[in-house]
Amino acid sequence: MSVGCRRQPPRVVDSAVAESTTCHRFEWSDAGRCRFAVSPLQETMSALLVLSAPSRHCWYLPWLRDIRSATATIDLGLLRAAVPSNGHGPDFLWPSPTGPLATIEEDLAQVQATSPDVVAAELSEHAGRLDPVTVSADLRRALTGDPTEVRDTLVAQQRLAWQTLVEPLWDRIRGLLDADITTRARHLADGGLEMLFAHLHRRAMWENGALRLTGFRRGTVDLRGRGLILVPTAFGWPNLESAPPMALLPHPLRWSIRCSARRGSGSPLCDHRRWSVSWAPGARTS
Repeated sequence: MSVGCRRQPPRVVDSAVAESTTCHRFEWSDAGRCRFAVSPLQETMSALLVLSAPSRHCWYLPWLRDIRSATATIDLGLLRAAVPSNGHGPDFLWPSPTGPLATIEEDLAQVQATSPDVVAAELSEHAGRLDPVTVSADLRRALTGDPTEVRDTLVAQQRLAWQTLVEPLWDRIRGLLDADITTRARHLADGGLEMLFAHLHRRAMWENGALRLTGFRRGTVDLRGRGLILVPTAFGWPNLESAPPMALLPHPLRWSIRCSARRGSGSPLCDHRRWSVSWAPGARTS
């Protein structure tokens, strides 16, 4: 596999933005371990973050309006306390995707398999950071209760969030994710990592054997043979996770959700309309 065989036009990076650049250094073995994955659970958790902070995500307002009644009738309180709108929450609720064919049950099984000790440690740290104004004392206490019971409740609420927020759209979203992977794989085949990252996102740049992401925290990470997993996402945004054992780079699609008035869909989201999802191909995500 070529690390980068075609020169792309240089991109000008604002000096103020460059000060918050994360540099991920690749070895030759990392180039051979770049791969693609899809995560139904990460889509669900990202959709939950959109739901928790709608004013930050105006692109999703049509979707937010139409799920309002459905979300009003379900209890996601503990999960929403564990995943605040700023996105800083326990790692075990965001398991690493296993590959491009992952299912929601496989993702949830990873969360279910988390040891009680890890659950207790991560939730205790998380509860200590929660704002008492926005998260009730009852929910903060619940998060630090019996770790096995808390974990099982969180898994049940993750499944409920999936069924309500994402599953009604999943067939269409999955088609877009697969199409995105096909496009990225073509870029990789045509021009190596340089072309792949040049078309991935305006904040991504391949330079001197390293992936540079502007607008993120400043620092340097050596991948040391772990490679990089690229995860296309409909509800998420660029957020490179470099903690062992895997380095992940979610990257957003260009897409839109429309709700057209048609009866008889049988969707748990809204039983009187049919959702459609479309993608705007050819333009790099901004």
